Amino acid sequence: MTALLPEGRWRIDRDHSSVNFAVTYLGVTKVRGRFMDLQGTIESADDHLAGEASVATGSVQTGSAVRDKHLQSADFLNA
Repeated sequence: MTALLPEGRWRIDRDHSSVNFAVTYLGVTKVRGRFMDLQGTIESADDHLAGEASVATGSVQTGSAVRDKHLQSADFLNA
């Protein structure tokens, strides 16, 4: 197997990474957003590639402050 990364353990670069999502709202329009605060690692070796990550749900951004506040509420993410 050809390694995509040099062998080792790598941290996700929080300044240059985000977790993005898109959901269909009422079957009419698509809402896009992202979580800006994340952390995680990737481990690369000759025989495997594995990783883990977590996001801070309070860091959700959709372009609407009102919607973001609602997503952070107990109705959705309970952030």
